[in-house]
Amino acid sequence: MPKNNNLEKQLKAFGKKVAATSGPVSMGVLFNDDFISRKTDFENSESFFQAVPVNLDSEEEYAKFDESELDTFIAEHSKFNSWKEFMQSAATEQVIKRLK
Repeated sequence: MPKNNNLEKQLKAFGKKVAATSGPVSMGVLFNDDFISRKTDFENSESFFQAVPVNLDSEEEYAKFDESELDTFIAEHSKFNSWKEFMQSAATEQVIKRLK
């Protein structure tokens, strides 16, 4: 059976995109202006980060923070019921963007 070079190239390119979806993503990339303006009461990520009750860029502060407070904040200011749902939606969007 003859090889389909175009298909092989497409599969290799897709494999590279899949590999690029792994690894850490900053909060600024995850919760970008587009995502924040579509999914929350805030116009952009800067206003969101100023209002959120924890410094999301500080792993130490985030680790000490009570997640139920973030759940309440997210439920009050977004289309989601919890911080976990909010993060999962943002992460899903980033994976889809990276695969395109």
